[in-house]
Amino acid sequence: MRKLQLLLILIVFLTASCKKDREVPVQPLPDSMEQLNVPADFDWKTTHEYNFTFTSSSDGIVTVVSQNGTVFHKAMLSAGQELSVKLSLPAYLENIQVKQLGRIVERELNQNSIEINFQ
Repeated sequence: MRKLQLLLILIVFLTASCKKDREVPVQPLPDSMEQLNVPADFDWKTTHEYNFTFTSSSDGIVTVVSQNGTVFHKAMLSAGQELSVKLSLPAYLENIQVKQLGRIVERELNQNSIEINFQ
């Protein structure tokens, strides 16, 4: 009786573990760029340009960094003087952090001109 139960369990495991390979039709890779089907509104740019304007009430280094800590720009910011910088940032970024003297300002990258005032 015990052997019959073990044999039955073994048969169940063997049949349950068998999978049939299903053939999925694979489209052939294009030989040239002209053969690609790309939507007309597809944006090929991998970067986007932003105009940053920084002002502060104190002297210090201003740093533009990503959420994961990648530094994109560092500059000396003088008190009461405006600093304008044009930066080309990766297009996949949605937010940016700007740091000065321990202060952190986070901005969403949803417009071309971004003003940051450290007061």
